[in-house]
Amino acid sequence: MQLPIEPTQAQLAALISAIDVDRIDRFVPAASGSREDAFKLYLWNCTLCESFYLPMHFAEICVRNAIHTHLVNRLGENWFENLALVNTLDFRRRDDLTKLVEAERSRHGENLTCHHLVAELSFGFWQHLLTNRFRRIIWGSGIKAAFPNLPNAKERQDVYELVEVVRKWRNRIAHHKPIFDRGPSAKLHETLQLIHWVCHDVANWTAAASTVSAALALRPVPKG
Repeated sequence: MQLPIEPTQAQLAALISAIDVDRIDRFVPAASGSREDAFKLYLWNCTLCESFYLPMHFAEICVRNAIHTHLVNRLGENWFENLALVNTLDFRRRDDLTKLVEAERSRHGENLTCHHLVAELSFGFWQHLLTNRFRRIIWGSGIKAAFPNLPNAKERQDVYELVEVVRKWRNRIAHHKPIFDRGPSAKLHETLQLIHWVCHDVANWTAAASTVSAALALRPVPKG
């Protein structure tokens, strides 16, 4: 992998210090013991993380919109005011929803709709709605109402678990952690699988548009 700008020795030392020596040293074993090569590996890891933006983006919006559409069909446009649903949320998610509704209502007044809330609620909130506590109130008609391409052998818990895999991967990337040795190819496959459960066309396009494979091919070769 060619560095965008080759740092001088002074700049390299400053960059490693800014990143933190311990974080750079996490890459040293894979870089034949060289901190200079470890820095290149670190930058490559950044490129790899960036390449996951598109598939992660479509995985999250597909899941949240699939669940939300089903929620509207099941409980109506004002599902966020449904006490049976709200009281079933755990304390943290209920508090998140209550505060968001209050904030959006102060902004939109009587024009507030559920569509003002969708993008503001966390991926974790939508995942929470896949837990067993919502089995009857949301998923009484079955999980395929939202995930039509889910294999017959799979159930709601399988969707929850795959969302958990993808969500943790997304968070790892967001916190600038190493992903290069955490099975990125497998994680891409799992991310695309989750999208497939919602829509084959979106998953196929995302797979074709993804730059993850290209980023993997850029792995720098250590000097030693």
